[in-house]
Amino acid sequence: SLVIVSCSSDSKPASSDTSDSGKTSENFKKEVDIACRQIDSKIISEDFAIENDNDLDEIALQFGEIEDELDGLISKFEDIEADEESSDDWETIIDDLSHARDLFPQLAELFTQMQQISMDSEDIATSTELQQASDDLTEIQREAEDINLDLTQTMEEIISLSKKLDLGDCMTSN
Repeated sequence: SLVIVSCSSDSKPASSDTSDSGKTSENFKKEVDIACRQIDSKIISEDFAIENDNDLDEIALQFGEIEDELDGLISKFEDIEADEESSDDWETIIDDLSHARDLFPQLAELFTQMQQISMDSEDIATSTELQQASDDLTEIQREAEDINLDLTQTMEEIISLSKKLDLGDCMTSN
């Protein structure tokens, strides 16, 4: 399964560290928590999994919905100014979320290609055509696995940085 983002309204009380700019760590964490509560956590959750028996068009649609939710979350996060001490890690989180969001259209395209090959394979007449379809599916699967690995590593970095910044449950797995 893919780990995306888990947001919940339960957050730990934040300390009131104040940076030179006057932005407090507590205010930053509150703003992040508010942004997280505004997204559809049913679409973006650690429980998101692709069922093998799902229609490939439905899976591509789900990827589009996740992309849209991540886009909304990124927009909200870009409006949040981190305290000075957290700003570099915060920018990395936003960049990583943007990278993760950009992977979903690629995954959707791969699933669309798989569906097309599956539909076209019904008309295959020769063993050469069958082997080519099999080779194409193997390559698409390899690409999807590479994207999944990239996505997993990106989300692990987001979770690690979120824990470092003590962002509560918003960006960390429960």
